[in-house]
Amino acid sequence: MPIGEQLISFTISIVSGCLAGLLYDFYRAFVSFARLRKLTRGIGNILFWIILAGIIFTLFFISNGGEIRTVMFMGAGLGALMYFKIFENKISLQIRRFYELIKTVFLFLLQVLKYTWLVLITPFKVICILLALPFKLVFFLCYKLYKCLFSILSNFAAWKIVSKIRSRIKKLLNCIIFWRKS
Repeated sequence: MPIGEQLISFTISIVSGCLAGLLYDFYRAFVSFARLRKLTRGIGNILFWIILAGIIFTLFFISNGGEIRTVMFMGAGLGALMYFKIFENKISLQIRRFYELIKTVFLFLLQVLKYTWLVLITPFKVICILLALPFKLVFFLCYKLYKCLFSILSNFAAWKIVSKIRSRIKKLLNCIIFWRKS
């Protein structure tokens, strides 16, 4: 392989190391922003590193024609080291701000959807209330009528029972006092 191609593939490996560092910063900021639990974070770590390895090996394969050498891994390590020493502080702050912006926009859109839904549904609620009002009034009047009739009939039924009990007690007392058979 000519020296020019080797230099290009080494540069691509350094850039891929920087890209790996950037992607790791995005993932780390997402994990802290989303407050993932331990199990979810572990599964996310495994998936992140599998995807990152696929990206790095794809870049290596494209840049070097399928030849993967130790120099490529050294270049990727050097690129990641350069990223973490030079760019990490500035870029990770921007990534956190980016996630905060996404959160703010998402919450704003939720509020807009909520108020839009309320504006759309309020006329239907008013119509339902207005249509239900006569039925509620009829139900209320029927209920009151039922209560009145029930109290009247229950008093009437109680009076009948009391009068029956009174007549039986009278008959019993007449039998005892006057020695009569009924």
